[in-house]
Amino acid sequence: MSISEGTPSQRLHRLGLNVIRFFEQSTQAAVAVLSDAELTRRHREIVRERHDGPQRLYAAVARFIKSEQAHGALRTDISPVHIASTRLGPCFFQVFTRLSLGGNALELSDEDFVAGVVEALWEGVRPAGSKPMRQRPRRPSSTDSHTRGARNEKKNCLGPRRAWWRSNGYTFRGQSLGSNGARASNDDTAFRTAPKNPSCS
Repeated sequence: MSISEGTPSQRLHRLGLNVIRFFEQSTQAAVAVLSDAELTRRHREIVRERHDGPQRLYAAVARFIKSEQAHGALRTDISPVHIASTRLGPCFFQVFTRLSLGGNALELSDEDFVAGVVEALWEGVRPAGSKPMRQRPRRPSSTDSHTRGARNEKKNCLGPRRAWWRSNGYTFRGQSLGSNGARASNDDTAFRTAPKNPSCS
């Protein structure tokens, strides 16, 4: 099915999956460039000369959102750029954490991840008179087994930190840190001060 077909929420869903595929192809190279100061400097020069860079992706997604608004599929009193940001940010983080961990941090397939993000967004962008989305039951993820394997492979590294987080009132995976009332600013402290396994690099 084309990205231009189906209901507005279905189109947002396919947009999210397409954005994930884009980030899968570009994130590793981008991280590699930014890891070196000279490469970063040269990259920025070329981007400025060619008027290229991430802003083009913003513009492309924002044009799609603006078209949806023009057809009455989305509210028109919200900036297309801001709606585009709600598409790009979560999808990038889904890919970035997968590359970092070797599996999806939330143990959700891309289909279910995007569906959840669209559902969370939909109440804020749907036009007046449109129906709310129904909560979908979570389907088994095709990446769950891969994620569990990656988690088991890293358990010797994560175990001590997980125990430290829990003993200090923090939680792990699927829940926010500082669940016992700690401020969000304490999250960074948890990651910095959690004990490391000497065998982990």
